[in-house]
Amino acid sequence: MNQEALMARRLRVRELEVLRLNNPQIILRLREEKFKISRTTLTKDLQAIRREDGDWMDELSRDEFTHQYRVSLEVLKKQQYDLQEVYEHAQTDMAKISAKKTIAEIETVIIQLLEQGPTVKAIRDRLRAIPQIPDAGKR
Repeated sequence: MNQEALMARRLRVRELEVLRLNNPQIILRLREEKFKISRTTLTKDLQAIRREDGDWMDELSRDEFTHQYRVSLEVLKKQQYDLQEVYEHAQTDMAKISAKKTIAEIETVIIQLLEQGPTVKAIRDRLRAIPQIPDAGKR
């Protein structure tokens, strides 16, 4: 089986799992869709999917989470800047009060995120310090 067909089948297995189908139902559905699959093949596919999910989670915890944390802070700061513009050009006191109130609320969220920053960094550093172990299933 070529790599493209294997990936297509595994993607479909993942989609059927999301539908909460059990293994016999997944096999039946895949066969109806003209995939060649046995119980053993499904078991191997599910193991591979779980390994992929683990790798995804490792990557997320190492780099993506930290990046999204930083982006979130920058988005909040941009919102504050935009709201300051709204405040400065507001025509009514209510609009000014609303803008200032939201600016203060965003500041509170920024402070809360910054308080959590050392924890995020510590977790990221600890995860990066874990040596990478080759996948035992790949020989």
